[in-house]
Amino acid sequence: MIDLPVYRAEDWPEPVAFGSAGVARVLGGDGSEDVVVGSREVHHGDGRRTLNVRSCRSSDDGRTAAWQRIAVDGQRAPSRWTKVQIPVDGRPQTFQMATLGQTWVAVATLDGVTVSITARHVNVEGLRVVEIPGAPTPTIPPFVPRREPRAGVLPERFDSADGQPRVELTYRHRRVITGTVGRRPAEIVADLAGRSGSARGRLGGAAVAARWVIAADVVTLTARLDTTDASLTGRFVHEPGSLFEYAEVTGTVGTWPVAGRIERVDGGESTSTVYAGGTVGETTFALWAAQGGDLRRATVRGTVGDRPVSLTASQEPGPHLSFTGNYAGPDVILLLIVGGLAWFS
Repeated sequence: MIDLPVYRAEDWPEPVAFGSAGVARVLGGDGSEDVVVGSREVHHGDGRRTLNVRSCRSSDDGRTAAWQRIAVDGQRAPSRWTKVQIPVDGRPQTFQMATLGQTWVAVATLDGVTVSITARHVNVEGLRVVEIPGAPTPTIPPFVPRREPRAGVLPERFDSADGQPRVELTYRHRRVITGTVGRRPAEIVADLAGRSGSARGRLGGAAVAARWVIAADVVTLTARLDTTDASLTGRFVHEPGSLFEYAEVTGTVGTWPVAGRIERVDGGESTSTVYAGGTVGETTFALWAAQGGDLRRATVRGTVGDRPVSLTASQEPGPHLSFTGNYAGPDVILLLIVGGLAWFS
């Protein structure tokens, strides 16, 4: 395995979650096989404070990519970064640091590995970073082709959602969601970069706040929309080869019980077609999400209650992700759709 060192903040609570990306199986010319890891990340959370430590291999000094993780609405990275000393394994190391409000990012290259620290409501003074010996190792199980067709198939036609309230939202620089839902303005700041995160803002006159954690194959989410509290748990099951198979979601939204199932279905232009069906209180939903063959566009069609839904998520330069279409139904379902698509983007 071609792996990377994994770091954590010393004297903090145990990491909320470990993350990895770019894990791929590589075949050598002699027929040998290896697993290459593109990045490793550790996520800390301590109440309102968050701190993530990421290691990766980069073709530059890593500052541009690090800044994009905290930038808001296209803000440019500063031309000059501040040098700070942060001990790594007991040895002072020089990091380049940039600050945006209560959030900052610091980057250094250590033995050919780019190490970036992203933090919110954290004082850099006194911070110490240490390598984690024996950190969980990402693996890719052998791929086993599915021999039987799936029970679900993407329908060829859906009822038109024209006439339903219009949705026009943009997720900018992986940080801020702005736009309108019907005639209501929306502005939500969301930290979707890792396996734990949060969102806070407003939808119309209602305040929105949410936190979630992904640990192993379980996702837990707590949220408040205006005066309504929500608590959801999703348990995910994968096929051999790490391909998503299905998930069972349970919980409550206010006094409403929530029960749903998300599963892969056949059809569409890629292997990323899923069906989500269930109930939020007395409202039923049946939604199909399909990704385009170029992986830059996804559509969500189906019904919430007795009303048709049609939403499209498209990658735009920036990098931005736009959500357009028509939706009528509980706000919590729309926010879950938008948040889920944004997280996977």
